[in-house]
Formats: sequence, C-alpha cells, structure tokens
Amino acid sequence: MGLEKELNRYYKEIKRHLTCPKKEQEEFLTEVHHLVDDFLGNQPEASYADLVEAIGEPGELAATMLKTLPDQTVVQTYRRKRKMRTGIVIGFLVLVIAALCFMINYIGHMRANTIITEETTTIIEPETTVS
Repeated sequence: MGLEKELNRYYKEIKRHLTCPKKEQEEFLTEVHHLVDDFLGNQPEASYADLVEAIGEPGELAATMLKTLPDQTVVQTYRRKRKMRTGIVIGFLVLVIAALCFMINYIGHMRANTIITEETTTIIEPETTVS
C-alpha cells in the first residue's frame, strides 16, 4: 500500500477517535497534518511505520489531543453522538415494525377476501363402436 493511502487511513482513524465538536476536530486534524508534513519534510525517505513510531498511533494521538479539551466538551459531544445513534436505531426499528404490521394486515385481508370453491366436472363421452 502506498504511503498516501496509509496516511489517509491514519487521518481517518484519528478523526474516528476524536469525540469532540467539529471545530476542535478540524483544528486537531490540521495540527496532525502539520506534524506529518514536518516529519516527512525532515525525513523524506521515512516509511509509514517510521511516521507512526515518531508521531504515535492514531488512537493514542487522538487521546492526547482530547486531553487538552475541557472534560465537559468531550462528554457532551459523546452524549450527543450516542443520542443520535440511538435515535437512528429506534427509527429503524419503528420502520421495521410498521412494515411487519402492514404485511400481517395485508395477508389477513387477503385471506378474509379469498373464497375457496369446489367444483366437480364429469365428462361423459358417447360410446363409439369400432368395426
């Protein structure tokens, strides 16, 4: 995998760990980009492993950055995201339950309006004689 793809994955992983408001998240990511650019500027032949060793794992780096924020900011953002996820899950469940109710009602309606009849047909053929 090329260094560019690994760096993109590194940035995405850091962003995933940054449970803070967008403004602070963008500031932290800008700071990380500067750190990476400075490191690669000083060591252009460095590998991804060298970069991670020098700057840190994405989760650790994000945790270090989050420690600079007031605890209340991180907690509020976490709660807001958790509420949003819970709302999405509840909405999805309501949609599934409504669809199931509709199907059950539709099937019951179809059964109630179905008339089953039995009919017997007898065919009598004239006798024919073979000579």
